Amino acid sequence: ALQQALMAKNGTIAFFGKSHPDTLDAALNLATIQTYASDFESAKTSYAEILDGTRTRYGEMHENYFNAQSEYAAYLRDSGQLAESLKVYASLLPKVEKYLGANHPQTLRTLYQYSGALHQDKKYDRALPLTKRLLENAKQCSNGNY
Repeated sequence: ALQQALMAKNGTIAFFGKSHPDTLDAALNLATIQTYASDFESAKTSYAEILDGTRTRYGEMHENYFNAQSEYAAYLRDSGQLAESLKVYASLLPKVEKYLGANHPQTLRTLYQYSGALHQDKKYDRALPLTKRLLENAKQCSNGNY
C-alpha cells in the first residue's frame, strides 16, 4: 500500500502539479499510510507538505486546511507527541466552529478527535464537555438518526 500511495502522489504531482486538490489528497493518503506503518519521519515530511500546500491553495480559514490540521494532530497523537497534538486541537477547534459552524462535519470530527486525545491523556474533566457538545451537535444535525 505504501508503494502504491507513493506512486499515486508522484503521478498526481507529475500530471496536475503540487498544489492541485488531487495531489493534496494523494499526499494525505500517503501520510496516513506512513503513520499507520510507524514511518513517522516520512509522515512528518508529508504532513509539512500537505499543510503548506493546503494553506497556499485554500487559505487558513478553509475546510480543507482545517482537515489537514486535524489529520496532522492525529499524526502527532499517533507518533507519541500527545501534548503537541492537544495544542493543535485546542487552537483548531475555535476556528472550525467559527468558520464552519457547530454542526459542520469537520467540526464534529474535530470535537471527536480532540475529546479522544484528551481522554487518551487522562484529562477526563476536559474531555467530557467536548464529548457532550459532540453528542448534542450530532443530534441537532442528524434529526435523531445518530
